[in-house]
Amino acid sequence: MSRNNDYNGNAGLKESKEAEIKETSGLSGYPAVDKPWLKYYSREAIESEVKESSLYDYIYERNKNYPGDKAIEFYGKGISYDELFATIRKLAGALYAHGVRKNDIVAVCLPAVPEVAYLVYALDYIGAIPNLLDPRYNGKLLKICMDEAPAKLLFTMDGCYDKFLDSGMQEVPENIVLISPLRSAPLRLRILAKLATLKQAKTKLRRKGDMWLDDFMNAAQPDEDIRVRDKDGGELAVLLHTGGSTGKPKGVMLSGFAANSIANECMWLAREHAEYNRGFRLLDIIPPFASYGFCVSLHFGLGAGITVDMVPKFDSARFGRLVVEHRSNVVVGVPSFFEAMAEDPVMKNEDLSFLKFAVCGGDSLTYERESGINAFLNSHGSPARINAGYGMTEVGSVATVCLGEMKKTGSIGVPLVKTMVKAVDPETGKDCRYNETGEICIHSPGMMIGYWKDEELTAKTVRVHEDGLRWVHTGDLGYVTEEGFLIYQGRIKRLIVRYDGFKIYPQAVEEAITKHPAVSQCAVVRKMDENLGAIAKAYMVLSNDAAAGADPWDEILKICAEELAERSVPQAHEIIDAMPVSSIGKIDYKELEKRP
Repeated sequence: MSRNNDYNGNAGLKESKEAEIKETSGLSGYPAVDKPWLKYYSREAIESEVKESSLYDYIYERNKNYPGDKAIEFYGKGISYDELFATIRKLAGALYAHGVRKNDIVAVCLPAVPEVAYLVYALDYIGAIPNLLDPRYNGKLLKICMDEAPAKLLFTMDGCYDKFLDSGMQEVPENIVLISPLRSAPLRLRILAKLATLKQAKTKLRRKGDMWLDDFMNAAQPDEDIRVRDKDGGELAVLLHTGGSTGKPKGVMLSGFAANSIANECMWLAREHAEYNRGFRLLDIIPPFASYGFCVSLHFGLGAGITVDMVPKFDSARFGRLVVEHRSNVVVGVPSFFEAMAEDPVMKNEDLSFLKFAVCGGDSLTYERESGINAFLNSHGSPARINAGYGMTEVGSVATVCLGEMKKTGSIGVPLVKTMVKAVDPETGKDCRYNETGEICIHSPGMMIGYWKDEELTAKTVRVHEDGLRWVHTGDLGYVTEEGFLIYQGRIKRLIVRYDGFKIYPQAVEEAITKHPAVSQCAVVRKMDENLGAIAKAYMVLSNDAAAGADPWDEILKICAEELAERSVPQAHEIIDAMPVSSIGKIDYKELEKRP
């Protein structure tokens, strides 16, 4: 499959004088035509091109002249770019020696450990395809992923070995290669871990041919003839998965061009709208099997010459302490992580002046929550402010971001330089004008090839519009302003249609309720009332300053009366101790809907 070249040379952004033409001719009224967000980028960024290359070449070309720079740090052990590339090539030789060839699927089920980087780029080196899986999946979900994309080999943590073999996979990989999570840690830490687990038996290999990674790599052979250079940039390079915590995970096919483009667009953001230096440190806590973790943390970080601090086991309550421990210049997280940092008493007197750039995505962020986090950062000496972003696995993770002058209260930013966004009427499919609510659609160089072996779902999600371009339909509601800002209004599926037909947008209701100082978090979900039918119910978490046993609902109703239509006010509410969250820190609305 050849690459969609709507991006290089800016097809859709084709005319180099386009910005000046718009200034003299005025706006058409349609965001995808006017692209008002281009005013935030330099001419160099607008006219830049992403050169066709493999994932490996993308990071190699940007770091080959800096062999001694630190690429990865893992529990205090540094791995230079020279060591990174040498290990990648050695592992590529071992993969080839074990029969892995171009377009073979190899499953990789690991947390954020250096071996993930070695494997992804080594597989890319020989043209094979990593299928990145979440080690937290249960056996049922792992079986689904493995049956849909049978793998020649499987690389996983020793703790997941039995889970795979007992899952009932239809086609078991030829070999399963086990990796200790601390394999790349400093020797002292490995010794301590071994002493702490003396009473635990080492994972026993249950099949002939299964082995540990070090034994696997002993079969490495010279790599002169194994490197694949004829793979088109639009071909499948990595297989990622959406969701899985509440339903069947969907396989998303990303090309090398897509992943490289997202990393490159993040590079332009860093160059033009943030303080950025080679050698910065990035706290890598978003798992690599998530597109956000792979494209924005790992691939962008390595391509930018940033030291990627890998954290395989993450506790959100310790987020702030990890930032201090690693003296992270760049952090990528979700709102709950930053809120945990601000509320951690250990952080009270910490100096965060080293923290330069904070990216926040994965969940909605109200003005009050954002203001509270920013006040914390400011009071602790950090020049960083929360930079909200928006995206999805189907577009390679990120599509819009708030940064520098590209920031407006209540918005989730403006599109990346090669990305376009718009809203369309969910019923007619026609483009919405500025400030008109519709389904958010994205046209991006990071766009997926499609869903793995699901052409029907791909056709529903990726559609060719009247402009001839492919657009991803997100399932989200929102609109674009004349300044190019995207305003998010929640999931279409979260849209609540009351018993009387009135439509309630939960995001707007949540924002109104959290304006009350006693409310820390709010989630509004659909409930069924035995007398009325469908209603809206608000679940609230009160702030630490709220009086014990207090219920501020009467005061909240007054705020709602000023902010919302009368029928948008929830007809039920409940105060809870904490919001249920998914494995990556998002509020679990489905769990709230199931509650009695």
